[in-house]
Amino acid sequence: MIKQFLMLVGALTIMPVSAINYRIHPIVTTNGGMVYQVDTDEVIAWNPQAPDINVIHAAAIHIASQQCPDGGFGWPHNDCTTTYHNITSPILNGIHGAWQQTGNSAYLGIMVNGGNFDLLSQYSNGESRFSTETPLFMWNLSQASADTTYTSFVETDFFSQLDAVTYGPDDLGTSTWINSVVAYRQGTWINLLPWEFKSLPMMAIKHGRYPQAELYVQAILDGFNGMDDTSPDTVYSDLIGVAGGLWGLSVINRQNFPAINSPLHTINSLTSIQQLADFLVSKQNADGSWYWHSNLATPAENDKDVQTTAYAIMALIKVNQRLPVDYLPAINLGQNWLESMQDQFGGFPSFPGGVENTEVEAEALSALSYQVIEYSELMFDDGFE
Repeated sequence: MIKQFLMLVGALTIMPVSAINYRIHPIVTTNGGMVYQVDTDEVIAWNPQAPDINVIHAAAIHIASQQCPDGGFGWPHNDCTTTYHNITSPILNGIHGAWQQTGNSAYLGIMVNGGNFDLLSQYSNGESRFSTETPLFMWNLSQASADTTYTSFVETDFFSQLDAVTYGPDDLGTSTWINSVVAYRQGTWINLLPWEFKSLPMMAIKHGRYPQAELYVQAILDGFNGMDDTSPDTVYSDLIGVAGGLWGLSVINRQNFPAINSPLHTINSLTSIQQLADFLVSKQNADGSWYWHSNLATPAENDKDVQTTAYAIMALIKVNQRLPVDYLPAINLGQNWLESMQDQFGGFPSFPGGVENTEVEAEALSALSYQVIEYSELMFDDGFE
């Protein structure tokens, strides 16, 4: 972990990657996501630990050094052969967190470059193509840059087209688009569905698309219903699914919901964000980390997962703001573990002994810069189902 770091604005150079072992880790995919909220009109009633600005600067510079000339990011470190629109948003939302904490204009410039790259994301027929996290990043970017180009793009090319049933080459509406995402995540990755839709209820509300928001909430709940923790070798990563869905419901203050019907998972019959949060805390390791799966028979040190830990922290932070329950010990312990994972170059391996992954590093940065961000109050009325 870097304890001393001198930041030079604009001095964003590629750092060498340390020599560490490699293995494929199931949570690292090229269809990642990120959660982040930007409004600042709600007073936080709790007192989390202050972020370590040196850690944040070091992580942000390391991540920014990976941005390619077109504004996107490659999948391996130090490789711009191919850049991917679906990882831009989670990576740059981490940079957004660093910008909010430090005010460093270099970080805003990195975000603008990435936003302009994502404006060009298209299907083969030339229509705009969005990942599930693009609306959130574009909202953050418009708020940070005072440029409505990015939110207008989301409104006209995503939310409006879904309402008009004209989105994409197949003219999808909201329900059919949700179905296409669900179909993509069947099988090995089915546990990621609540995580996949996590930010869309909030973003639909911010764009005034309340019927769409209702459908996205139902998609999160349906994702919970389909979760499976019985076979980690064939169905991966249930804890990040729980964390993502928990964040998505908490940020709109949806505290209660119909009983989860997931006979293949321990969250079966739960009815509230508090119960989900308690489940998540029950799976935290003594050192503050979370494993990539809740039901590993003989978990090893390298089953501890940076990405899962980051999302668990962010979900618990949001729940801690919504409920009179103290999750701060779990939050602070998790953040301390993440800090302990930072290497001498500012990056984070995906798991102990693993390699660096820019998306995962950005999500760790988000969790470490997340705690002092304030939030607007977003909630559904009692009749919303």
